[in-house]
Amino acid sequence: SNVSMDFDIRDGKTVVKSELTIVPNKTDRDDDGDLVLNGEADALTLLSIKLNSKELVEGTDYVLEGDTLSIPSEVIGDDSPSQLVTKVKIEPEKNTQLSGLYKSGAMYCTQCEAIGFRRITFYPDRPDNMAVFDKVRIEADKTSCPVLLGNGNKIDEGDVVE
Repeated sequence: SNVSMDFDIRDGKTVVKSELTIVPNKTDRDDDGDLVLNGEADALTLLSIKLNSKELVEGTDYVLEGDTLSIPSEVIGDDSPSQLVTKVKIEPEKNTQLSGLYKSGAMYCTQCEAIGFRRITFYPDRPDNMAVFDKVRIEADKTSCPVLLGNGNKIDEGDVVE
């Protein structure tokens, strides 16, 4: 699968938008054929979830139970690629586990190995998931976060007009 992410870091509220291109595969599903995504319930607040631009409804199109978000195979459909977009709210300032996205002093940091990614967004967070991260965008207040640094090749930089 391919992944694009967008981080909007604000003091007290960070919104993470993840776009996953999903190709159904027996190894990415549980015994029922459902897509199971991992997340830590105490760290994430799900704001929205869309599959191929259609807003999904909790209880009908997906189940959020504990640290697991499951999408039934009937909702995902056949074996053609799908686009899954989730938005979650996290609070790095309150994250004291030093896992996922957290704030240490004046700096925001990430630690995603081995299972820290599930403190950032819902994701098939397993060592056998070899996704390609196409794009990661980071936005933050320039006064409180004058330097933004991420892995990979910088594509663009600039100021956001509010």
